[in-house]
Amino acid sequence: MAEEIKSTLEIALEKAEKIGKASKEELELFQLKEEAQRLSAKFLKNEISDFENSLSNLLKDKTSQQKKVIYQGVVDVFLKKYSSS
Repeated sequence: MAEEIKSTLEIALEKAEKIGKASKEELELFQLKEEAQRLSAKFLKNEISDFENSLSNLLKDKTSQQKKVIYQGVVDVFLKKYSSS
């Protein structure tokens, strides 16, 4: 089975978890990434039809760092889907 490549955020969160001190910002970024992954998975399962609008709403009023994490979540799901096909 292919080994998954961990994102910088995932590695940072694992390290923070080990010492029990994940910052509020780290947790927020992790939650945004999970939300983007759920949205992408729903799109791939045809559970939502307007992915572009849904993603735009998720990105609205976000910082550049938050947007980067959101895009990373989307790409991760798409790559995982198509690398296993």
